[in-house]
Amino acid sequence: MLVVLVAWVAAWSLIGAILAASRGQDPVAGLVQGLTFGPIGVLFVVMTARREQRAESPKALAVETRDRVNTSKRNLYQ
Repeated sequence: MLVVLVAWVAAWSLIGAILAASRGQDPVAGLVQGLTFGPIGVLFVVMTARREQRAESPKALAVETRDRVNTSKRNLYQ
């Protein structure tokens, strides 16, 4: 019986880690969620939003924001 319990916990832990890594999240967090909560923890990993993959500099964010504002102003005056 103990072997089945250990296999159950290990399986959900690995599934949580693999799903978290495939979604761009921390695999250790997925492992812990799968270990702690089992299938419900894996569902939580799947339902959480994906993390943004690209790391943007503050200058790139400022340019993107400026472009968005300029575009919306142009749309208002057309």
